[in-house]
Amino acid sequence: MEPEREPTTPSWPRSQAESSGTPSPRLESQGSPDIEEPRATEPTGPAETTAQAWYDRGVAAYEAGRWEEAVEALTKALELHDASRTDPRDEAVTRHHLGLALEALGRTEEAIEEYRAAAAALETARQALDPKSDSSNARRLTAELANALGTLAGALDPSDPSEAIELNRRAVGLLDEVIAGANEDDPALSCETRATRASLLSSLGYLLRETGRSDEAVRVFGEAVTAYRDLIAQGRLDLRADEAIAWSNYIFTLEELQRIEEALAPASAAVKLFAERVARGAWEHRLDQARALGRAARVLDRMGRPDEAAVEYPKALAVLENLVASAPASACQPDEAREELAALHYQYGGVLDSLGHYRDALVHYRAAVADYQALVKAGRSDLRAELANAHTNLGSVLGTQGRLEDAVPHFLEAVALDGALAQEGRRERMAELIDAQVNLGLAYQAMGRPRDAAARYEKAVEGHDLLDPALYLARAGDHAQTLARLGLILEELGCRNEALSRFEQARDLLAGLLADGHDEWQSDHAMILSHIGRNLVALGRPEEAEVILNQALRLLEELTELPESDPDLRAEVARTRITLGHALRGLGRDHQAREQYRQADHDLVQLLANEKRDEHQAMRDRLVIHLRLVEEPQAVGS
Repeated sequence: MEPEREPTTPSWPRSQAESSGTPSPRLESQGSPDIEEPRATEPTGPAETTAQAWYDRGVAAYEAGRWEEAVEALTKALELHDASRTDPRDEAVTRHHLGLALEALGRTEEAIEEYRAAAAALETARQALDPKSDSSNARRLTAELANALGTLAGALDPSDPSEAIELNRRAVGLLDEVIAGANEDDPALSCETRATRASLLSSLGYLLRETGRSDEAVRVFGEAVTAYRDLIAQGRLDLRADEAIAWSNYIFTLEELQRIEEALAPASAAVKLFAERVARGAWEHRLDQARALGRAARVLDRMGRPDEAAVEYPKALAVLENLVASAPASACQPDEAREELAALHYQYGGVLDSLGHYRDALVHYRAAVADYQALVKAGRSDLRAELANAHTNLGSVLGTQGRLEDAVPHFLEAVALDGALAQEGRRERMAELIDAQVNLGLAYQAMGRPRDAAARYEKAVEGHDLLDPALYLARAGDHAQTLARLGLILEELGCRNEALSRFEQARDLLAGLLADGHDEWQSDHAMILSHIGRNLVALGRPEEAEVILNQALRLLEELTELPESDPDLRAEVARTRITLGHALRGLGRDHQAREQYRQADHDLVQLLANEKRDEHQAMRDRLVIHLRLVEEPQAVGS
């Protein structure tokens, strides 16, 4: 933190948010569970009088998308089931389809009741069987019950997934029973059951991750990946898309747990798997291939191997660019591929940025902005956060290059987007909004517009006060830096009292962090004390200033004794000595002031060999005047 002015090339905050392009964990759809049923046909004769006829009509209507008609017909079928006291299994099949129709109409609560009733009916039918005398039918009923439980779990409110987790666990356990008994005498049932089990495992892993049980989720996702690979090797090619989701969730969760080394092996395996499939002509897997390449590149970057990541990202981009160019002829959704392309440009830009390859980083950040803008304009309002992140990072690289006029419009776009998202209730965007305001402040400050800079820093400070308590504490150090920047601007504008107040707020925040063991803020804390002392001197409060400045000087001298101390810190020691000299002069203690000035001059001479020679020489030139005042008062006054 520069005490007198910000450096000409400040450290521009980048968005640290993850891009949503590389697949985040998704809850795998269970679809329509495999409850065995008679094939539905469109009734053609006179008015239906049986439950089966109404059931057939209802299923046909459902499959044709006529959901209201399906609900009416299936409800009639249930009434006839109740009147005739038919097999509970027939009732379960009917209730299952009624639930699907109700869910399609958005009547979720009613659908859940039907799914519960279907599961209860299957449980009743299962308990009525003797598994020893009718083992095959018992296994089928058990598999159908597991499917019904999975469907029920998928329909429950995701805000409270505890019941869904238990339902999925039980369903997986039931399917394990079926598989154990069906492998030899019913291979078809075994294969279908294992496919359902893999799907349930994938969904269970997602729910576990969402409830903070990521360690268990990793194990479950690993089981799902293995199950899918075995099934696909046996010819179940229809499961390849589900397998891709399981791979993505497995790697994502390992990353989230910071088990980055472990994530590399499955990420590399996914790259190989999808490359082989595409090479064999499975073009529908090009998007999965690109995602796998991008995920592997990201893992390398997070392992601290950005040079290797920079080699892998272009491979993913090449696959996606070809895929997007071939849309809509490709098998994937064009928007999905474009979203992934935008995310990869954003991530690759970040790697190049971290390597200092700013010109190349600009190319990819610009591409990310353009792609996200096109998607948002086309109706993908859910991608506004990603667009804001891309604007922030593009502006930050431009700011790093000193292209401030070009950077400002991108920061303004980020402020507008994040401000709108925060107002819509996206509280997690407040931190990004604060960073965008700080970036604008840095830009305006470097452009010589201190009042505009102060206004942006004030907005950032106000935004920090609105953060949730946990995030407020997590960003306390950043907040202190913003307060210090604001204090420096206010000082420059002559608003000494206001500047002092901001510096004192920053001091208190950093003192709290240091008390909690965050020693990385020691130098910032010492420099803030120096700023406070300087303003106390300017406000005519030398006694208070002396106390604060001596404290700052002790801390700074301790820090400069460390081998890794930098010249800027030693320059701050000299500045603090000069300010302390001013305070001592204000107290009439010229002899002590002279000692501080002389020591400061000695410190500055030692710094003249570094790259900021001109700055330090200018400080010496100003110091000479003060030395003369305390050494030759008569000569100066004459």
